[in-house]
Amino acid sequence: MAQSIKPDFIKIFRQIYACLPPGRRRQLWMLLAGMGFLGILETFTAGVVAAFISAVSNPAAVLHFASKLFFREVLGAGFLNDTQGLILFISAGMVGIMAVQVAVRALVGFYVSLYAGHVSAFLGERLLNGFLHGPYEWLLSKNPADLIQSIQLRVQVGHFIRAALKVLSDILVVSIMLAAVFSIAPLLSLPVIIITGLLSYFIFTRTRNYLDRISRQVKDYLLLINRQVYKAINGIKDIRVGGRENLFVNHYRGPAYREARLTGFQDVLSQMPRWLLEFVSILLIAVVVSFMFLIMSATSIKTTGMIALLAAVGWRVLPAVTRIIQGFSTLRVYLPYVQLILNYLVEIEPHMTQEVDDEKGGHEKFNFQNQIVFDRVSFGYAGHEKQVLNDLSFTISKGKTVGIIGVSGAGKSTLVDLMIGLLAPLSGEIMVDDHPFKGNLAKAWMRNIGYVPQSPYICDGTVAENIAYGFVGAEIDRHRVEQCCVMAAMDDFVWGLADGIDTWIGERGVKLSGGQQQRVAIARALYHQPEIMIFDEATSSLDTRSEKAIQETIYSLKGKQTMIIIAHRLSTVEDCDQVVWLENGGIKKIGNPQEILPEYRQDMKQEKIAVAG
Repeated sequence: MAQSIKPDFIKIFRQIYACLPPGRRRQLWMLLAGMGFLGILETFTAGVVAAFISAVSNPAAVLHFASKLFFREVLGAGFLNDTQGLILFISAGMVGIMAVQVAVRALVGFYVSLYAGHVSAFLGERLLNGFLHGPYEWLLSKNPADLIQSIQLRVQVGHFIRAALKVLSDILVVSIMLAAVFSIAPLLSLPVIIITGLLSYFIFTRTRNYLDRISRQVKDYLLLINRQVYKAINGIKDIRVGGRENLFVNHYRGPAYREARLTGFQDVLSQMPRWLLEFVSILLIAVVVSFMFLIMSATSIKTTGMIALLAAVGWRVLPAVTRIIQGFSTLRVYLPYVQLILNYLVEIEPHMTQEVDDEKGGHEKFNFQNQIVFDRVSFGYAGHEKQVLNDLSFTISKGKTVGIIGVSGAGKSTLVDLMIGLLAPLSGEIMVDDHPFKGNLAKAWMRNIGYVPQSPYICDGTVAENIAYGFVGAEIDRHRVEQCCVMAAMDDFVWGLADGIDTWIGERGVKLSGGQQQRVAIARALYHQPEIMIFDEATSSLDTRSEKAIQETIYSLKGKQTMIIIAHRLSTVEDCDQVVWLENGGIKKIGNPQEILPEYRQDMKQEKIAVAG
């Protein structure tokens, strides 16, 4: 279990930075350099604005001062000899600098947003990679709704980065401007800087704890809402039949309205520091200007210039300071979502090496030649004292059809997961053609398996997209899809559809019968030409007629592939070459169907009598 990440901004930035590839890290440093340049440009702009205000308010004094500057000689002696020329010169300079500043700010802002979006997309990709490459047992321990929500919430990480970079940009602007003002008027600017800084810190610290608590509650309610919706949509048929629509709506309503109320408080709290600081800023400006006029003794040009400079700097700094305070509040709003994503990234980090191994291993299949051997294999799920499978030893030869039977809870599906390679034994060993079943071999083995589950997932797409699951458009081998339709004995009903294999069949195959859905699943399993077919109770949810039709389809593949059939109904395994009887996680007996099935039926009959008695 991943350790909880404390709400420490520096630590969280380091966590995010550590997740980034080298290219994204270089881009970040380039953005920071751009922000620094923008800060210098903003300071220079403030100086030009101050010069313009001074020129307009006291042109004669400014003209006398300007006549001593070097650019008078460069531009021509007569150009700055009158106030009109001076004001036109400063005006043109101010407009030019402002135009450059706006362009640079737009460029930096664009790349900040683009960078945040790219990081958000990258982290979403990393999460999905981790989920898909993570241990199957780990995935089983997670709520699917939470995994889906976490990838959706990766956009909050993008918002967090965007807000953080904007805060950092404003901090750089404020720091450079205040440094410039301090170098010109230290006695006047120092008290203002100290008062503003202390007040900003006080406001932020007074609101952050409330924001942290509310933000965590909002995140928890959003996760709860997502789970409720996920349950409602996936269980719609049971809900309708049971008349429980209002019950699920009520379960949604409570958290939704509580989340809405908390979001309102969250929004006000995040903006409150800005409102308070704006008020205090106006108060400070009034006090400083009054102080300069009433107490300081200075020449008209110096006083006017100082007021103009302070006004120009205040025009940029005070809004930036309020944005910084609000930005920190906004960061705390996003913090719980960022922590959630980072916690998942910490959990999946050990699995990311598996992704690298997959890339190195390519997409080659394992060339199955002889047999699969289970040698004293045992397995148990983490957190459970009792093992599901105990000391299993048996062999499956290539080309044979093997049935696996047993009551519910005997360990059939877990055994299938071990055969596929989704789970690894706790003890014992699985060998394929005398090779240990692990690492890249296990991946290559999986690519050689066609798996047909009891309840296949049919996506909201066409017949072709469901058979060539994962491929879209031109990636789909349409000829292979048609071949699979014939092999799965579904060509008759497919060609009877309006658009054939291009017919849309709806989410979870709502436009298909149960038998048709199973045929789609069989065709999907055959699409990549596997050597081993595994049918995991593929007919248990069908009626007798559909079951018989699917059985005929399954056994039409006998001899062409190695087949493993997990069954609850014994009729499904009557024509197998071998039957493995599981009981309480162990093998009770192995033999041909003629030996095993009569004894199994008698055993089940005696068990029913015992239960009835």
